[in-house]
Amino acid sequence: MVTFLEELREHVVHGSGFTLIQGLPVERWSIHQSAATYLAIGTIFGVTLSQNGKGHILGHVKVIRSSSTVKTKAH
Repeated sequence: MVTFLEELREHVVHGSGFTLIQGLPVERWSIHQSAATYLAIGTIFGVTLSQNGKGHILGHVKVIRSSSTVKTKAH
């Protein structure tokens, strides 16, 4: 796995600047397992640094939908 990630890093850093990793079984993992995996992958790409003043090193993105925030526009 490390060799794959090192090759991926070379591709991103010296190639396209972007990649998509697919097939991680995140639906079977806890939030902690997912976070640990993302953090481990990230360490292959560089040094882990704080993302904010609170010292967080990993941010979580949530999709929150509410019917009251959906607006329709009449034409």
